[in-house]
Amino acid sequence: MPAPEEVKAFVNDKSPKAYEKLVDRLLASPHFGERWASMWLDLARYADSKGYEADRDRPGVWPYRDWVIDAINRNLPYDQFVIKQLAGDLLPHATFEDRIATSFHRQTPNNDEGGTDDEEFRMVAVMDRVATTWSVLNGLTMNCVQCHSHPYDPIRHTDYYKSMAFFNTQRDADLVDDSPTLRVPKEKGRYAEAAQIQQQIAGLLQPSSGSVKVFGHLLSGINSRAGYMFQAEALMPWRNAVENVAAGLEFRGVGREQAAERAREWLKRVGLGGFEKRFPHQLSGGMRKRVALAQMLILDPQILLMDEPFSALDIQTRQLMENELLELWGANRKSVVFITHDLEEAISLSDRVVVLSAGPESHEIGNYPIDLPRPRDVAEIRLTPRFIELHGLIWHTMKEEVLKSYARQQKQ
Repeated sequence: MPAPEEVKAFVNDKSPKAYEKLVDRLLASPHFGERWASMWLDLARYADSKGYEADRDRPGVWPYRDWVIDAINRNLPYDQFVIKQLAGDLLPHATFEDRIATSFHRQTPNNDEGGTDDEEFRMVAVMDRVATTWSVLNGLTMNCVQCHSHPYDPIRHTDYYKSMAFFNTQRDADLVDDSPTLRVPKEKGRYAEAAQIQQQIAGLLQPSSGSVKVFGHLLSGINSRAGYMFQAEALMPWRNAVENVAAGLEFRGVGREQAAERAREWLKRVGLGGFEKRFPHQLSGGMRKRVALAQMLILDPQILLMDEPFSALDIQTRQLMENELLELWGANRKSVVFITHDLEEAISLSDRVVVLSAGPESHEIGNYPIDLPRPRDVAEIRLTPRFIELHGLIWHTMKEEVLKSYARQQKQ
């Protein structure tokens, strides 16, 4: 209901365009998007919790809600609204927001109860996506033929499973951490700018000014000397572990048997001997990160570009992966660009820590050599006096920027 003052202002407005002005004002209000988004979010089965018996919190889902509200407020055309939610991550030059939009099909209930079968609930999620796609976008209850065909129904039993095949490629199951996930900071500018640095090094983006040199040579096009490992591992759910690791070699023309043999060797090096035939959904979060690490290192890149690769892991698994990375790096000491929001992780892994300001227009505000001895254990090194001294020094530089970022978030 409008406030009494708004009613009074409208009644007292005697201009011929009083109604038009009222409509324009309401359409321009951010509450317009909130009102209409509530209807779409119901169809998208949005909730801040996972459902089932415990109905535990799902704290990382809010960016999708905000994306829907923003899309409606800026009058995003319906075809783009749908495409971005179904396959935004597959669009050419997909943006961070395009990936957030794909959360439309990550709203499926998640059963964290002990003893559940991961594959069973992965398939429950797949079938939920089929039903939602057809009922929301086509007004058709496709899941009526999930079990068998009906005599007078033009849609056959086989049509259902042909449709389901499009969705039966994801790897999420009823895992407690809801993986795979995309970490979305409230300060969006900082993530985009940090990711932009990596993309420029990779040759995926051209710098707005200056130039990028790799081993003394100007970078032109894709950086073929670099390997990439990002937050969401690039594992293909229809390939098992050894096939995923061998994929890069096969794409480069190496024979399948030779590529598989080298992939098996790398899986042993990252501690996954015996898991060669496991598919991604059958592996824990830490195991999938090990597969992704082997997938990158098997191509023998001279530069490793790593964007918060271990951020979604629990602290114990995270430290195991950090030590694994240090051990593998110690064999040939290749160049690594490692982006993280965790200062302790940065110091314990690095030879140099570069601190960026809060966005927008992020820029370097600190450059610190790390003179801690090697080899290192990331847990033990954090207890040394020199580590604590470095942490205090760098944090003193970062503190003001962190407070700026926090204050900006509070205003949003």
